[in-house]
Amino acid sequence: MTKRENLLSDLREIQQNEYRLENQEKLMEYGDLMLEHIGDPDPELRDILIYRTFYHWILEKEYFSKNQLLGILKIAQDKNHLFYKIGNKNDDSIFTRAFSVLLIALILAYHKKNTFINQNLFFEVKDNLLKYYKNERDLRGYTEKNGWADGISHAADAFDELIACEEGSREIYLEVLEVIKKMLSNESQIFKEEEDERISNIVFRMVKVNLLTETELINWLESFAEFQKPDTNREKRTARINLKNFSRSLYFRLLHSEVKSKPRLKETLIRSEKKLNSFIRN
Repeated sequence: MTKRENLLSDLREIQQNEYRLENQEKLMEYGDLMLEHIGDPDPELRDILIYRTFYHWILEKEYFSKNQLLGILKIAQDKNHLFYKIGNKNDDSIFTRAFSVLLIALILAYHKKNTFINQNLFFEVKDNLLKYYKNERDLRGYTEKNGWADGISHAADAFDELIACEEGSREIYLEVLEVIKKMLSNESQIFKEEEDERISNIVFRMVKVNLLTETELINWLESFAEFQKPDTNREKRTARINLKNFSRSLYFRLLHSEVKSKPRLKETLIRSEKKLNSFIRN
């Protein structure tokens, strides 16, 4: 059997054993192999086995030491993982990038509870996440042949974990808002796999724990007006629809939550949706 076939078999057994690892000496052996195959085109190995095993071993069982996680984090951000063939579209390289950024989200979630990333490394992770979002060109969510790619949603999860860390700052939150607006207003992909919901998690957290003032968030939402109807071309229409759907997602997230009323913010979202909705005629 090949290393890949052995990994597939072993991870199936580990999953059946509720992710218990009897031989802890093999932890990093498996960790290295999972990193090597993190973007495997087979959705069972990539998503069902490797990602879920990382999830349980990092957050549930906390098998990895902090030093081991630092090593994994370094690899996850390198040119063979987060930036593997960055700029390519519609090929299998997206799976490596998308599941590397999801692994980074897991490590940030662990850091949030068990601080171990120093400030310089935290800023490096932040910069790499921003760079990834600015440069990812393969915006597919679900692929019929190979299952979930979903790099845009996975990176949104990483941003959500990033801003929840105590190292966050107003400058970082504003940088994140800028890059997610750029992604929502991309000119090629109307998102259809609920990416707007995953991205709205980021802004909802900012609202819920007052990371930014209501006025700062309102100013950001009002900047969507540059894409308001009527559309001048197909690209503008794509951006308008994504921003409209995001406005709706965030509005209803606030409506269904226990967050204090925030009437100005809700009113701004209603106005934003109206400006972006070509089916509303005044």
